[in-house]
Amino acid sequence: MKKKNKVLASLIASAGLLYFYNKNQLSRIKIRHYQIPTRYDLHQRIIQLSDIHQNPHLNYHGLVEKITAMKPDYIFITGDSIDRRSKDVAIIDSLYQRLNQIAPLYIVLGNHDLQSEIHEEYFKIAKNYHVLMDDKISLKHFDLYGFNHIPTKKRDSLVLDPYRYSILLVHNPVNGLDFLADLTLSGHTHGGQIRFPWIGGIIAPDQGVFPHYQKGFYPKGNGLLYIDSGLGCSRINIRSLNPVQLTCIDLI
Repeated sequence: MKKKNKVLASLIASAGLLYFYNKNQLSRIKIRHYQIPTRYDLHQRIIQLSDIHQNPHLNYHGLVEKITAMKPDYIFITGDSIDRRSKDVAIIDSLYQRLNQIAPLYIVLGNHDLQSEIHEEYFKIAKNYHVLMDDKISLKHFDLYGFNHIPTKKRDSLVLDPYRYSILLVHNPVNGLDFLADLTLSGHTHGGQIRFPWIGGIIAPDQGVFPHYQKGFYPKGNGLLYIDSGLGCSRINIRSLNPVQLTCIDLI
């Protein structure tokens, strides 16, 4: 009987440790900060947020405070702010309003944004800012391109200007491989969500097991592809060796 009690106590303790470890992975935001040299002397700071999925464990007030302290010039949202299971958009509505007070907000849509039952409500909120759906916006320091998750005919007309620095926002990194912008920012993979030492992510949507594109930087033509592993989860709220994150990029 004592042995059974010890086993039960060990199982309960292990379950508790796993619960709090996972909650920490889903709530404690890691900031990834990079400097990218350019030949244009840009000196612009970008914040990228991806795959929020209306994470219920996230401290949204704390997230806004962190971004405020970094004083960005632009904030880019690379898809899936809501989840296909989301019931309302109040959290994201409030977040976007506060973010837009810090810096201009530019958004591309992800698969969950389009598949959710409340996708129309979300789009009404998003279009108060800058939503790029196979569009180009020429900003002061660079050209910004944004791919819709489902391609439109407009995409065929997008052309890079070789004399301007170019940034592409695309939710799924695989969907932007043929468009050779100087910098491509994407999400979608969640970094594999559950990662193992020396192996990395086990699975990613649209890539299957042991995906090539997981998180971080990859060469892409003469430019770079960057994948942010995101601020939330889909399907199951579990992360391992892969805390939620935001990315700060200084273009210098």
